[in-house]
Amino acid sequence: MKLALLALSTYLLVCFPTKGQEPTWAANGNRLKAQIKLDRYQYLAGESARVSIRLENPESAAIEAPDPLRSPDAGLMLYQKQPISKEQPKYKLIAISPAEAISSKSVVVQPGNPFEQSFQLHEPAFGKAPVALLRGGVPWEPGEYQIRYGYQPKATADFVVTLPALLLWKQFPEYEVIYYDRDTRRTSKVGMYLNVFVVGDGDMRHVCVDARSHTYAVTPPTLVDRPARTTDMRTLSPYLRIATAKTAVLKIDAFVQKNGDTAVLWSETDGKSYQVLLDKDRKIKDETKAKSEAQ
Repeated sequence: MKLALLALSTYLLVCFPTKGQEPTWAANGNRLKAQIKLDRYQYLAGESARVSIRLENPESAAIEAPDPLRSPDAGLMLYQKQPISKEQPKYKLIAISPAEAISSKSVVVQPGNPFEQSFQLHEPAFGKAPVALLRGGVPWEPGEYQIRYGYQPKATADFVVTLPALLLWKQFPEYEVIYYDRDTRRTSKVGMYLNVFVVGDGDMRHVCVDARSHTYAVTPPTLVDRPARTTDMRTLSPYLRIATAKTAVLKIDAFVQKNGDTAVLWSETDGKSYQVLLDKDRKIKDETKAKSEAQ
């Protein structure tokens, strides 16, 4: 009888933990070695960054742990470095992107077979929604920042943001979508717009494009070929660098092909023209070699 009661109490304790207790796998995330990386150290205000997350099992046996992308602790936290002192840097929390699709499921990480995930800040990552840090781009204000992984906050990556010069800018309608108004029960066409522009960062000139289409026509900057304002970069955020110009850019244009790909074209002071072909996800499909304008 005592053995039966002991067995029953053990079963209840394991299968139905008391208040304040967690399943054994819930704390196992701390046993994994976490690392977060960015694709560069210096970013232009408002551009999208690529984030890589890596969880490694340092032990000899498999570890079962909460889902690194959909557990309640998953997500990203953005901190800004405060100008206190070099000896004691202090970071201020300015944005949080929690996991959108919370799950109680677990993953098993084997030794020598790490869990890895890489994504752009504007892409879906922690669930179905895009990362919400400042609309999917890095901050618009210049400064020093740190990004932390909520699953293991000790996993951090530092970066800096600089404000570029806005050299050229052009917007054009990309395609139309059908919008249904439930109140009026009417459908209408809504235009989607794409921005292509050139920014200067020191001696470098970067050709950029919207990371995703806008459902409205943004107000163009009143002046170009000048230092950008934070409001400019906020309007254009998030965006992607797709090329670096060899010389000064004279004009820039873009058009959508029948298959949905976008071609971005520009000409430079060296007398040559260039083209980059992007797919629907803004990934580079082809980069045409320079051609002389005279040809």
